[in-house]
Amino acid sequence: MIRRPLRIALVAPLVSPIAEPFLGGSQALLFDLACELARRGQAVTLFAADRSRVPGAEVVTLGIDPALMAPAAFSGPDPGDPADQERERLAFLRIAYEVRRRAADFDLVHNHAFDAPAFELLGQSHRRVLHTLHLPPVLDRVVEAAAAASRQATMVTVSRSMAGAWRPWVGESRVILNGVPVARIAPGPPVAGRWLFVGRIAPEKGIEDALAVAESAGRRLRVVGGVYDAAYHAGLENRLALHDAIGAQPRDRVFMEMGSAQGLLMPARWEEPFGLTAVEA
Repeated sequence: MIRRPLRIALVAPLVSPIAEPFLGGSQALLFDLACELARRGQAVTLFAADRSRVPGAEVVTLGIDPALMAPAAFSGPDPGDPADQERERLAFLRIAYEVRRRAADFDLVHNHAFDAPAFELLGQSHRRVLHTLHLPPVLDRVVEAAAAASRQATMVTVSRSMAGAWRPWVGESRVILNGVPVARIAPGPPVAGRWLFVGRIAPEKGIEDALAVAESAGRRLRVVGGVYDAAYHAGLENRLALHDAIGAQPRDRVFMEMGSAQGLLMPARWEEPFGLTAVEA
């Protein structure tokens, strides 16, 4: 019997394209997953924001501008702007409609978006849905939507810690640890005095604490990471100017920075779901 490829629809977070340089770990991991599934002969279709690029996968363009998708506030109350929530819902409605229209083309829909409409709508579009929970249960509207989705969908978490954190709302989840491309990470000779911070520029990542540690030691901190919270970044610009902030970088460049650093500062202010940066470093 000839076995046909598994036909997988991947649904991405929409706040940035799935393309280098990645905004965060979930985008990088989704890219790796899509590439590896395609390399192994599976039929991969990616529903993502415009300008996404994944070799070997069909990337569906639906006119979703990531610049119009508001980032979530993970470090405090998130009442949400109604206009932002409406744009988010309309974007996921486009995806859900297309998934439903092409439902016979897919054996499985695998969602990686951490947005309430993704949990609410995808279960209405396909009979077999899997949600990977990349983040902790910190947003009430997302937690409620995920809890409702878990009654029919399969739920995956990325660490035992996250499985425990989500258990009150989604019950038992399958733990699948994040993959790390160790073959691409090579230690190099350390640059004297180079301390490194890698992560999106947002309060929960602890960038202010990292800057304070470096400043107290008389060091310039090398900061690698894209702007997730624009207002928060604006308040830090003068301080970052005293350090070496080089913005978001392709992953191979990030790995080079890690390989040449004397140490990595990662003073996260929340419960890290996995801690990918620490593992890579």
